[in-house]
Amino acid sequence: MSRNQLVQWDNIAALEHAVLMDKTDSAYPVLPLCTDILMVNGTLMIVIVRGFVSNPEAWQRVIDIVLATKEKSRSVCESCGAPGKMRPRYWRHVYCEECIAPIGPLDAEDH
Repeated sequence: MSRNQLVQWDNIAALEHAVLMDKTDSAYPVLPLCTDILMVNGTLMIVIVRGFVSNPEAWQRVIDIVLATKEKSRSVCESCGAPGKMRPRYWRHVYCEECIAPIGPLDAEDH
């Protein structure tokens, strides 16, 4: 790929689309690309492919953000976003006190 092709955004978009459509035999991501986000044992996992145009400083910033997000996920309630903690008894998920034990019966408003 020539430098002139890189500045044409439609070419970059076409390459990224090929990667997303799993045609990886003919294309590789140009820019960093998130391929998956999932929860494993109560921790957020983010899978990123580097891309061949990203410079080392930008790539390091992406890695730092992903690592900080992963660390933060261990202390944020999966249900409401409040501060929480790992609950091994609940399939290793992170919940706050309110979401793990709601106050009052669930149908209290109906009475």
